[in-house]
Amino acid sequence: MAGAYPWPVTFSAALTVLRTTLRQIPPAVIRSPSVQRAVQLVANNFTKWPSVTLPAGVVLKPDALGERRVPGEWLLPNGREDIPERSERLLLWAHGGAFALLSPGSHRRFLAQIALRADTPVFAVDYRKPPDFAFPAPGEDVLHAYGALRGGRRAEQVFLGGDTPGGTWPSQPRGGSRAWAAAPQMGWSCCRPGWTCLGGVQEGGLRNRDIDFICQPQAESLARIYSPSVDLTDVRVSPGLETRWRSWCPPTLLDYGGCESFHSQIELMIASMIKDGVDVDALEADGMVHCYPLMDFLWGSDPGPFEAYFARVARFLRR
Repeated sequence: MAGAYPWPVTFSAALTVLRTTLRQIPPAVIRSPSVQRAVQLVANNFTKWPSVTLPAGVVLKPDALGERRVPGEWLLPNGREDIPERSERLLLWAHGGAFALLSPGSHRRFLAQIALRADTPVFAVDYRKPPDFAFPAPGEDVLHAYGALRGGRRAEQVFLGGDTPGGTWPSQPRGGSRAWAAAPQMGWSCCRPGWTCLGGVQEGGLRNRDIDFICQPQAESLARIYSPSVDLTDVRVSPGLETRWRSWCPPTLLDYGGCESFHSQIELMIASMIKDGVDVDALEADGMVHCYPLMDFLWGSDPGPFEAYFARVARFLRR
């Protein structure tokens, strides 16, 4: 792969297998609720990183937040054993997975590195998922967990982070997310802002379709499961179409790959945020695909773009 970071053989091979496998799944099969539940069960049981694989000094603790007892897990840095009652800063993370898949367990290794490098406790929300819990239930869980951390005065600063769909929920102001702005010291850091326009693919997706592993027909089927009753061009599910940001959107760190299927959508959202006066620190990683920081274990000994990414997030959280 041409770019700032040529792909190692292991990374290229893994992306090829993933891309090929996903494209062989018929969209009609994806739309089946029974298939969705079965895939979730498999994904939740077999994509969790064991705690022994986490960086030294990071402790894993399950917890549930707020009156609704929203489940999730803490990643505590530098040998901390106790769930923080009070901290200088906390990071609340909404994991990705096409709105319906994966779990905090699939993101443990990635989030452990953020926790360690930023010396910041991280809570990963295990939000409800389709088909049993469609929009807006997943985002409501994230919002409730955030409110619990803020209301309990658990930290001077509570940051919200997310990747793919988890990176777009904070950008849904008409869906109630202006509550994020209740904390003037809040910001969020995103692995990438994700699928910002569910209503269709744009030029960037077509250009990168043979590089990135995201497959448009299959992705559209997942979007319909996530939002069966709200039109996919509604800003509550497609925040990339939003134009009003400044009154509620906090300073934002945003990273994305130059070879994303959603590349054009992401850049349109960034331009809209900047035009309306939001403090956006956006960086495109040349030659990288969707959610590339989660795949550093496939890269080998070379630091590639990953060291720079984690250092960048750590600086944002500790500024």
